[in-house]
Parts: sequence; C-alpha cells; structure tokens
Amino acid sequence: MAERLRLERVATVHGDAADLVRYMTLGTVFFFYCPFGGERLARVMDALRPLARVRPLRLCFVDMPPPDLPWLAEDPTPPGGFDPVVLRRTQLHSDTGARAAAFNAATLSQLASNA
Repeated sequence: MAERLRLERVATVHGDAADLVRYMTLGTVFFFYCPFGGERLARVMDALRPLARVRPLRLCFVDMPPPDLPWLAEDPTPPGGFDPVVLRRTQLHSDTGARAAAFNAATLSQLASNA
C-alpha cells in the first residue's frame, strides 16, 4: 500500500491503535482494519485530531466504513484503485502548524544527533 500511495519514507508500527495512540505523534498515514469501530475508533480519532491540526494526515480504512467526521475529507483514490480501501485526508492543519511541526522535527533530530 505504501508503494501504491507513492510514499517514500515508511516505517510501520503493528498493533492495536487504541493501545498505541500515544505513540502516533510522528505518523502521517494510518491504516484501520476491520473489526475496529465504536468507542475504540472514536478514542483514536480524538487522539489524532490534535496531530491533524499541525500537519495533514491520510487515513486508510480497510474493509470498514470511515467515521463521519467534519474534519475528514474524501481523498481521491490514485489510479489503479485500492479496493477495499477508503481514503480520507484531514482538513485541520494550517501552514503555521506545519512549519511548527517541521521545526520541532528538525530540532529533535539535531538533539538526537548531538546526544
């Protein structure tokens, strides 16, 4: 899927999103697989919302309907399709938030290399 989405730098974390949500701060593309819904999905979406304020996210729902949230928009499916994947993109980020996120990532990288 990462290749079909034309993603270049990819690291994957496998696990239950409801348990790993606190580790999602670096992610930009998230896959949700059925069965996953109800309160667990609502909790993960609530946790992703602040991240979506600082940078655009892509959410991929495999064999399940996406949640109906005002901050999610349809994301056009690339040529070749992704059946049974439904793509959504977030609409909350701003240029200011994106610049802040890039600055923070660069600062953390520099701190890590100096350690």
